Amino acid sequence: MSSRMQGVASGVPTRFGALLDGPRTIAVPQLVSSESGRWSEAVARTNPPAGRTACTTSALMRCLSAGTRAVGSWAWWVERASASPAHPPPSSCRGVAMPELAMPKAAKRKGRTRTSRLSPLDAIALSTLSPGHIDMRTVETTQTRRISLVCPDCETWVAVTPHRGTYLLKTVPHHTGRAGVADAIRCPSSNRLVDVDITDYAWRRQYNEWAREERLAVDLTRHRRATVQTLKVARPQERPADRRAQWERAVPAARRADAARTVPADAIPTTRGRAVDGPAGAPLAMAPQTAGDRRSVRALATGTLRALADANQDRSASDVLEEHLTRAAYTHLATIWRRPLTPADQPAHTALVAEVRAALPAPTPGETAAAYTARCSRAALAA
Repeated sequence: MSSRMQGVASGVPTRFGALLDGPRTIAVPQLVSSESGRWSEAVARTNPPAGRTACTTSALMRCLSAGTRAVGSWAWWVERASASPAHPPPSSCRGVAMPELAMPKAAKRKGRTRTSRLSPLDAIALSTLSPGHIDMRTVETTQTRRISLVCPDCETWVAVTPHRGTYLLKTVPHHTGRAGVADAIRCPSSNRLVDVDITDYAWRRQYNEWAREERLAVDLTRHRRATVQTLKVARPQERPADRRAQWERAVPAARRADAARTVPADAIPTTRGRAVDGPAGAPLAMAPQTAGDRRSVRALATGTLRALADANQDRSASDVLEEHLTRAAYTHLATIWRRPLTPADQPAHTALVAEVRAALPAPTPGETAAAYTARCSRAALAA
């Protein structure tokens, strides 16, 4: 009898055997010779081992112990076939249902880590990432800056923490998928060093430009990843004709409101320019301004002196006075009458120029503009 048959007859399991629970037998495959000279499989059953040596041998041969629940025949063949496809299980154990081990789910991202491990990959430079894949904002509650980034390998948000309390920064250990949903597959960029080669100010400027290019309204109040709220809708560009039409529609209403608020000068008695019997808070009663009244003459005289002070100091005072009074009187009358002057308005223009000349000192022959201005200033101070 061969050594294999001796092991079966004596009840010692070989490495092809699988122990079952309870008083069941052990199924051991054997190779027997047929009449054709070929070897075929056969199954021999024997009693399970009862001694310490048999149980130890079973454990060493990767057999199930006698106290373990049976999971099916030929467990060793199934395990060997999964590890090496070149050794398939016997026909008698094919189709046996094996227990499936459930894959653990991805764990929640850690906010900090104390491990001393470092990834052999090169450090991640923040300048090489997109501004939208970096978060360097300050936490409002603690007023501390925390850095988060999108992992280049798994494309998920990962926190960045110091390495063992040093100045080095690295990513926290993380899985490639969402916590509690995806499988627990460790990302190769876990514990990877991070090179912070940009400042907080530079990142904010780049982030604002990136958000403007993306035309997104991003919520910057939260510390973690930004949430897209709304898309900016492009408004149609307004043309000058549209604005002119809007003003033309608004002008009549504004004029009616001004007319309703204004109290006519001859309607209500006034005291020092304010209506006596008018409503509370009524505006001042404005007297209409005429072409030759005292206010017009005083305003033109003051403007003429300012023009002489701004003119070339070597010019003749009479020339500057004549030139400025002619132009200022024309502008003043056109403003009051709200129309351009005509040849019929020449007498009124000449009379206004004469009144302003009478209000000012007459320039002496050959007097310069600087001397005339100084003389008028001394006269005003003396008065």
